[in-house]
Amino acid sequence: MDIQTYRYLACGGINVAMDILMFFIAYHYIVQKQIIHLPFGLAVSPYIAAFIISFCICFPLAFLLMRHVAFPHSALAGRTQLIRYFSVVMLNLGLHYVLLKLFVETFAFYPTPAKVVVTGIGIVVSYLLQKHYSFKQVAPPPAPPVATPTPKSTKKPLKRCARFRLIAPLARTSALPHARALLV
Repeated sequence: MDIQTYRYLACGGINVAMDILMFFIAYHYIVQKQIIHLPFGLAVSPYIAAFIISFCICFPLAFLLMRHVAFPHSALAGRTQLIRYFSVVMLNLGLHYVLLKLFVETFAFYPTPAKVVVTGIGIVVSYLLQKHYSFKQVAPPPAPPVATPTPKSTKKPLKRCARFRLIAPLARTSALPHARALLV
């Protein structure tokens, strides 16, 4: 496993643990397993409200960990990274919402284990998108070619003449860059 994947897993592990802990606290103690009634007749189920609370706390932590620990060599500007990271997280948030609803309402999972399963799926999707989109690295420049010895020329050496006496001082001072080529 390369160091970048290891760092991603470590940062992701910290963030996932914090996310699940915050989800548990929000579901049991903040929302208290009650439906949240919003204005205009909207209602939010307790596990979705807990999810939103944990997201708001863990998003900034996750971005900072990913930017400074997991992908520190990204060539993208910080604002670009944040916008891309946010777009990937929004995609992941939609995925979490749909899967959490599916597991809890259709498959009758208890909300906390459902959150754990959904998070596992989200980790794989997130890693691939973060590595190849949000914190994309510029390919390193190609290595310079290895100098190979050139075969000796079979040309006859030039005779010294008046032309040589005029060009030689210019070639030595590099006042005339192409003058060296004339001397060869």
